[in-house]
Amino acid sequence: MDNHYAAYSNRAAIGDKASDEAGRPDLGMIVYFAAALDVVIIVLTAEACSLVYSQLYEFERADILSKHLGAGILLAATFVTLFASKGAYRPNELMRVQKQILRIALYGLISLGFLALLSFLFKIGDQFSRGTTLLFVVVCPLFIVLSRVFWAQWIPKATARGVLRARRIVLICAADYPSARLREQIADSGVILTNVLTLPKNQSVGQWMEVINTRIARSADEVLVAWESADLSSIRDLLGELRMMPMPVKVALDPMIADMIRHPATRIGRLAAVEVQHAPLSATQHVLKRSFDVVFAACALVTLFPIFIITAIAIKLDSAGPVFFIQRRRGCNDATFGIVKFRSMTVLEDGETVVQATRNDARLTRVGAFIRSTSIDEIPQLWNVLLGQMSVVGPRPHAVVHDDSYDALIARYAFRRNVKPGITGWAQINGFRGETPTIDSMKARVEHDLWYIHNWSLWLDIKIVALTLVALADRSRAY
Repeated sequence: MDNHYAAYSNRAAIGDKASDEAGRPDLGMIVYFAAALDVVIIVLTAEACSLVYSQLYEFERADILSKHLGAGILLAATFVTLFASKGAYRPNELMRVQKQILRIALYGLISLGFLALLSFLFKIGDQFSRGTTLLFVVVCPLFIVLSRVFWAQWIPKATARGVLRARRIVLICAADYPSARLREQIADSGVILTNVLTLPKNQSVGQWMEVINTRIARSADEVLVAWESADLSSIRDLLGELRMMPMPVKVALDPMIADMIRHPATRIGRLAAVEVQHAPLSATQHVLKRSFDVVFAACALVTLFPIFIITAIAIKLDSAGPVFFIQRRRGCNDATFGIVKFRSMTVLEDGETVVQATRNDARLTRVGAFIRSTSIDEIPQLWNVLLGQMSVVGPRPHAVVHDDSYDALIARYAFRRNVKPGITGWAQINGFRGETPTIDSMKARVEHDLWYIHNWSLWLDIKIVALTLVALADRSRAY
């Protein structure tokens, strides 16, 4: 074991790193650069907005700047902490601009809310200029988004040109492991696979390590052990040897095992057990979810009220029939309720025969085609949420006659009704929105719904709502 440590502690002496890499920053340093840039943007924008607004309205400059400087520092600390806690400053995450924009909006709102709460508690809200605050809310997110565009374009170029040193990984695996696939998967993350070492079948791990430890030292910043077998005892000795080395060691497991260890662990006597499934919602989770539903639905109804009135008038002027369409659906624990939608068709089917809407459906009215493609027809379901019949996020409810049919065809279909149905859901933001013309398409929707039920969190609901708003821009699957 001492030989292993000696080999690694003298990596520079044995030429493990090329001289041309000595002065280059590691790609991992981007985390700190990006966080520091966010702090600078937020603080300087707060100062600049206060300066501009004070000049326009001739306030006392020094007093204004001092107050907004402190607010900017506090806001920057909160925002950066939220981003860092979710690993959102990692290089591969910074390059996902669309996801970054959603995070900027969400964490920005949380940070502003926290600042507003502190202002309320300490009774200092009246000391801050509303004009400066509004100017800051408009300008600051724009600069942060531009910084994400910069990182997304610069990081790949800097890595390719050698400005940043990519993190080097040595892969230790079985002979039949698909290492070529791994190279493709990590190619855009600023990590390079420098060596692939296969475990011997007729040699002890200790003997093998004595031979190859120098090869690892010369070519790696990190070791990745990839093992797709459920038999973990065969790599126990290897991990024991690798733990003696002063470098990060990670293990990539079979997807099923990796999914299991993501779940919370508990103990039953002396046995360690992983909870792979739990009750849909605990009492605390139910309160959190219901609170989110009520607040969101009430705020959305107030905000969307003008659209609500305009749509109702348009439906009345466009075709004969009621404004609303009410259809029986099954909710939590098979309780039947009447789902409310804006009428978009010339028919009001709610019996033994309910035909799903299809592309260019002849039954659609002119207004109906538009409100279905934009999902405006779903707005009245916020009332179902307030009544407690639905949730903002959950499995989409289907007509009762369709439930009866799918219950017989899909084994786990009924499990979707272990929670309240939702206006949107995990399946919808993953491409299973609208018509389900085949059994396979419905099975895929059910799998997504069950995943949501087993992995619920308040953050997941917020994420799904945010992604739904983005997905509404794509009207190709809504008809």
